Amino acid sequence: MSWNFGTRVGYQLLQSIWRSAVVKEHVRNTVVVTRVTPANLPQLGKKFPRKMKRRHKVYYVTENENLKPQGDLQLILLQDVPKIGVKGEIVNVTKQVGRNKLLPFQLATYASPENIKHMADTQIASGMDPKLTASARKTIKYLQLQTLTVEMRRDQDWTLKREHVLHAFKKKLSVMVPDYALTMPEKEIVNEFGKFEVKVTINGIQTVPVVMEIVEAINQSKEAKMERMLAEQEDARQKRYQLRSEKEEEF
Repeated sequence: MSWNFGTRVGYQLLQSIWRSAVVKEHVRNTVVVTRVTPANLPQLGKKFPRKMKRRHKVYYVTENENLKPQGDLQLILLQDVPKIGVKGEIVNVTKQVGRNKLLPFQLATYASPENIKHMADTQIASGMDPKLTASARKTIKYLQLQTLTVEMRRDQDWTLKREHVLHAFKKKLSVMVPDYALTMPEKEIVNEFGKFEVKVTINGIQTVPVVMEIVEAINQSKEAKMERMLAEQEDARQKRYQLRSEKEEEF
């Protein structure tokens, strides 16, 4: 009697431990199978089909979804990651990169519908339109940190035109700005050097102010380059002579 009681108590104890330790989770598995022997068709006028025999219950697996490669991970970047993308961009990366380099360091999160909606709300709250692509957001951030330099000659009269600014964007910042996306200063700039502001509209959605500085153009002819080189050499010679004179005075 004591043995049966102890067995029952031990069984209940093990059962309670098993229930608390094992996490039950519903898993959806899909396996496509095909009959080795096709089933017989029901007879005409019969209510029930013909009874299947043992050979009709033999199957072979055609496709197993569990064994298929799941592919890359789709993640939302929470920070700018070099060679992968910018903040807010949805990227596809390998499992090794995602699980070892991005997710553990809070650089990305899974692209679930809830996370996508949360990222869109965050972009709206920060003043960034969620319709902008990742490359557009990267261009906006780049232009906000740059100063556009426009070179004009001092010995000639000039008036700043749109062509001058568009050419400077292409040459100095390596950015192709369409003519319709550029907004010039309201005041016409004539023979005036200094800092001004132009605006660039990205994808017709967001306008970015860009600091523009008009400076004196440097003559790039061979004669001018030779004169500048000789002047630099003369300045260096004068500095060396001055340093030598100061040392001799100390002694």
